Amino acid sequence: TVIGVERLIDALLMVAASQYVTNGMGPISINLIAPSDAGKTGLMLSALPNNARVINDFTAASLLRIVGEKRPPTYLVVPDFNVAMNDPPTVANMAMALMLALIAEGITEIPGVEEAYKVRAKALHARGLRFAFVTGMTPEMFYSRRGKWRNTGLLRRLVPINYVYSKITEKNVQQSIESGADLLQYLHTKTPRLKRGAVVIPHAAARRLLRVVHPPTER
Repeated sequence: TVIGVERLIDALLMVAASQYVTNGMGPISINLIAPSDAGKTGLMLSALPNNARVINDFTAASLLRIVGEKRPPTYLVVPDFNVAMNDPPTVANMAMALMLALIAEGITEIPGVEEAYKVRAKALHARGLRFAFVTGMTPEMFYSRRGKWRNTGLLRRLVPINYVYSKITEKNVQQSIESGADLLQYLHTKTPRLKRGAVVIPHAAARRLLRVVHPPTER
């Protein structure tokens, strides 16, 4: 049962809506970091972005096949990122390198791959399309990778959100399980489709943000 995670759902909804922002940096990628059995999969599947595909694992070759599709997804949802990280080092490193390109500047050409993939990659780049990832992993796996990810830039593009349950939430979860409400259905619920447009910030909020970024100097 997903209980007491309203703020996380709000974050996932904002991530899903980021694909509709014009003049932005493209769809936002997110990495939920929490212990095992903390409901990461349930959270992701309860707020799936439109045009998302749920996959269990990926390699560089499988990502290239997705790139080669006529209508590739905007989001790739990988509930357990640990699976991809536990592939052999050479396989995992190639997958991470391609993943970084897909969620950053996009890809134009990768020498050595089939010509069809090259053509499709150039077409995606010309249209300004990039992929985004929604994934989750355990804190132990994240801490073991964060140094390398910081050096490659992946840490800046795959936004980490770390969460733990409070004691009250843990009690509510246990009571829910005891009452038989823990069905673990993991329904694939897609978020609403929105019109593309720029982000609009209310004037009051904009002024508060400006004071935080550029606080007034004393005279």
